[in-house]
Amino acid sequence: HRSREAAEEIERDLVRLQLSPLPASYFVENGRHEALLHVLLVYALEHPDLGYRQGMHEIAGHLLIALESDDAEEDGETSSDDDDDDDDE
Repeated sequence: HRSREAAEEIERDLVRLQLSPLPASYFVENGRHEALLHVLLVYALEHPDLGYRQGMHEIAGHLLIALESDDAEEDGETSSDDDDDDDDE
C-alpha cells in the first residue's frame, strides 16, 4: 500500500519533469522515466522516515544527466570543449 502511494506521487512529478535546455521528451526516452521512478521509489521505501518529497525528481534528473554525460565522455561521444564554456559562468 505504501509503495503504491509513493509510486503514484513520484509518477505525478515525473510526468511533469523538464529540465532546461533539454526537450520535454528527454526523460521518457531510453528508459529514463522508469529508471528515475525505480530509484526514487527504492529510496522512499528504504527511508520511510523521509520517504519521497516533491522536488526529489528534479535532483534525481540532474544526477541522471550528469551520469549520462560522464558515460558519454568515457565512451568518447562528447568533446571536452563543450565544458569549457561553463567555466566562465
